Amino acid sequence: MSEYICQFRDVGRFEGYCRACARYGTCWACPPFDFNMDKLLAEYRNILLFAVKVDVPSGLTDSAALLDSVRVVMDRRLLVKEAELSGRAFFAGTCRLCGTGVGDYEKDGDCTRKTGLPCRHPEMVRPSLESFGFDIGRTTKELFGLELKWGKEGSLPEYYILVGGVAF
Repeated sequence: MSEYICQFRDVGRFEGYCRACARYGTCWACPPFDFNMDKLLAEYRNILLFAVKVDVPSGLTDSAALLDSVRVVMDRRLLVKEAELSGRAFFAGTCRLCGTGVGDYEKDGDCTRKTGLPCRHPEMVRPSLESFGFDIGRTTKELFGLELKWGKEGSLPEYYILVGGVAF
């Protein structure tokens, strides 16, 4: 964990990206957090990282359902590993518990953070590694040998890479 933090974490840079996102401060899995990220990470000595490459079928124009279906499986597996290792999972991307995504959860509207109310599912929220300042592009390239791809105006990338992990 300390090596990953030292080599792949740049909180200032990625906090800037988060601030530019519409979800900043409106989702319980996104910054700013009401806890100290450094203190939470210091509780763990190791991290097990997972990367899933999702090929985009030719002709697909909206990848939301595809990515949601992969996230459902990936999130479940990360939670199993979290329990096995007595650790803390980090999901790929933002929270999908309220109002978005397709998973097993009852969709009960928008995230309550938007209205200043407590999270409906605090025991289930798992922030992403990027929300903690980790460089996912560098992680995929240097640790998994995979280059992130980006879509162009009007077209999706040839594939996505979802990265999650379990700190333990």
